[in-house]
Amino acid sequence: MAFRSTAGALAGMLLAGTAYTQSLAPGIVGRWQYLQPPDRQGEILDISLIGDRYRGIMNGLERAGEHGLYYYGVEVTDLSVAADGSVRFTVGPRTYFRKRPKLSVPGVAGDAGGTKESMHFSGRLQRSELVLECRDAGASCPDSTLRFRKLSAKDGASREK
Repeated sequence: MAFRSTAGALAGMLLAGTAYTQSLAPGIVGRWQYLQPPDRQGEILDISLIGDRYRGIMNGLERAGEHGLYYYGVEVTDLSVAADGSVRFTVGPRTYFRKRPKLSVPGVAGDAGGTKESMHFSGRLQRSELVLECRDAGASCPDSTLRFRKLSAKDGASREK
């Protein structure tokens, strides 16, 4: 009797493990870039998989009109990735830098102010693009719809310099 319950539990764990593995979204991991003309660097979203958890870092631009262009780098929060390629996350409070901080390394203390506003992103993989809608309470979103394209390792390395 104990053997059956142990075997059943083991089978259940294997099925759960299979379901969990299948819930991963292939193709979502990597470096993604959104360009808004005339920007040459744009927003860079790095999504990685560490163990069984996704991690996201957004290196973005804060377009401040006549005050210029500022940069930020933060780890995203509430990151959710579904097997169908749906993605949801929040870019929370951030400090600004006069020069782009190193990619994939969240900035701690900026040299040009900051904001407490949050931006909420949601969307999905559509063919070769990660198409995300952005919502915020103020004017932080670079656009209402952002079409990120995946960068190759070569593209990403040249952007960090």
